[in-house]
Amino acid sequence: MTALQAGSLPQDVQQVVQDLLPYGPERVILFGSVARGDSDEYSDMDFIVIKWS
Repeated sequence: MTALQAGSLPQDVQQVVQDLLPYGPERVILFGSVARGDSDEYSDMDFIVIKWS
C-alpha cells in the first residue's frame, strides 16, 4: 500500500476528502475499485475514516 498525493486523486475523491477535513480525521483511507484504478460508471467510493476521540 502506498499513500497517494492529493493531486493524483480523481476530483470527486478530492472533494469527499475536503468535505471531511472540518471533522479533523486522523486518516482518510480510500479502498476498493477507485483506489485500484479499475472503477467504472457503476462503482462507488469506499472510505475508512479514522478519528481518535
